[in-house]
Amino acid sequence: MSLYGGGYLTNPYLSKLQKNGNLIAFLDVIAPYSSTNPVMQTILNFSNYENTDEKHPWHSYFDVIGLFKLASYETFFISNQEGFGMWGNAVASIGSNALNVYFSNQGKNSIRYMNFRPDSVLFEYINNIKLKEKNFIIIHLMGSHFIYDYRYENNFKKYKAADIKSNLDEKKRKKIASYYNSILYNDYIINSIYERFAKDDSLILYLSDHAESLYDDKTKSVLGHSIIDKTNAEIPFIFIFSDTFKQKHNNLLVKIQNAVNKAYMSDDLIHTLCDLAGLNYYECDEKRSIINENYNDKRKRLFHNVDYDKFLK
Repeated sequence: MSLYGGGYLTNPYLSKLQKNGNLIAFLDVIAPYSSTNPVMQTILNFSNYENTDEKHPWHSYFDVIGLFKLASYETFFISNQEGFGMWGNAVASIGSNALNVYFSNQGKNSIRYMNFRPDSVLFEYINNIKLKEKNFIIIHLMGSHFIYDYRYENNFKKYKAADIKSNLDEKKRKKIASYYNSILYNDYIINSIYERFAKDDSLILYLSDHAESLYDDKTKSVLGHSIIDKTNAEIPFIFIFSDTFKQKHNNLLVKIQNAVNKAYMSDDLIHTLCDLAGLNYYECDEKRSIINENYNDKRKRLFHNVDYDKFLK
């Protein structure tokens, strides 16, 4: 992502939102795992590596959809990934409890994700949402999931193998170019979602479940994810907010801005959501909310149960 200093222009829309004061990008956030299902088992509920074991599995903990329903929010779960299937069970089991549920790929064969359409397929549903007084919306994108050629529309084929400055062979450079095109397309998707809610009192929190290696892992051999390497751990964590939100909730924006450099792991996401929404459910822990003044920034961050800081040595 060029928003995070990447060498290729992949975030023209998000960079403009940042320049206009409508976006804050956090700089030190990691995922707990390198693949979707185990990540979703931790970021959508109150489970984490400290409280989860055989006697207390992830699905025994209260989830984010139930939390916001309890707080009288209209809840939405909108997904361009699979429903219940090979890799989507955790997210689908939680998301399907929303009051409004939409899977664009329900029942499709998820093998290698080649059958799934680009994320713009969700726009028709998103644009027709009937908002209530309070709304909590989860939009689960395909994003830049491998295989990258299938993640964007033809008019986003900006980068080619020849554009990639690398000593890798042409076949590998072509795959990397496709990845950059998928990031460019994802930039368009996120901005389009922002524009849908830009006239509302709205806050968008965007994050990735995990990252990808572009042959830049420690072995210099992996394209994709599901490896224990810092290239799979480090994720974008971005707040995007409307002008109305800025006017009405300056106190929250100050908290968000003050936390931009803090170390964080996404398995504590639900606690930050509690803080943002002002929810006082008994399991909400201010020490686990990155925007809270009492946030514990000394908590050890484990990636696949390996101390993340060891990757940096």
